[in-house]
Amino acid sequence: MPIKMPIRQQRSLCLLDRVILDVSVAFIFYTVRMAVRLPDRALEYIFRAYKALAYPFVAHPEDLYQCDEMIKVFSELPEYAQAVRRIVLEARPEQFKAAIRGMVLHHVIGV
Repeated sequence: MPIKMPIRQQRSLCLLDRVILDVSVAFIFYTVRMAVRLPDRALEYIFRAYKALAYPFVAHPEDLYQCDEMIKVFSELPEYAQAVRRIVLEARPEQFKAAIRGMVLHHVIGV
């Protein structure tokens, strides 16, 4: 049974949710823009480490296929790695943040 809260507290929770979402999006945005400046080999190791750490927590191991694709891009396909860098670094910040916000809402919050 859900807990009944006064309307004012519900609004403040919604505002808090929006603030947390905005801070999370900004953090992801700046982290990704900083990370794509690393060498291909370093990004390959980062994706390998992420996959190894995330593997025990996913319900279906095939959910990590994107990690395999990014490992392949940064280890074997330098022209694709350069394209990924160009997309991230040349995208308008508002456009890139909107994409991140949509992914966060979809995957984390389930909206």
